[in-house]
Amino acid sequence: MNKFGEFSEDMACDYIAARGFEIIERNFRTRYGEIDIIASDIANNSTVFIEVKARRGFNFGLPEESLTQKKIMKIIKTAFYYLNSRNHSTENIRFDVITIKKDKNNYVINHIKNAFEHIEGFL
Repeated sequence: MNKFGEFSEDMACDYIAARGFEIIERNFRTRYGEIDIIASDIANNSTVFIEVKARRGFNFGLPEESLTQKKIMKIIKTAFYYLNSRNHSTENIRFDVITIKKDKNNYVINHIKNAFEHIEGFL
């Protein structure tokens, strides 16, 4: 991972920790793919799988536009592998996306909760 990607994930962790989330694991990898952040949303008693997407400029579109259906499937498969490997219930789970946009010296963070909720047939 490059330094900007690492910085973006650190920023996302700080952002969610400030909102009461507990970081469980970072960069969980399997043969199916990787999940950037696994966290516990304590207020909602949920396990949250978080994909972080960041862009330094807008030449290649918005960060969330780079999240393809193939990538979403990899995240979901990896999440279920994680849950099964830890005998963790599949109830009270959520898939969020955190986007970080850098425009000049400003960073804009957007937290999209239940980002995969409207994708038919995945869950």
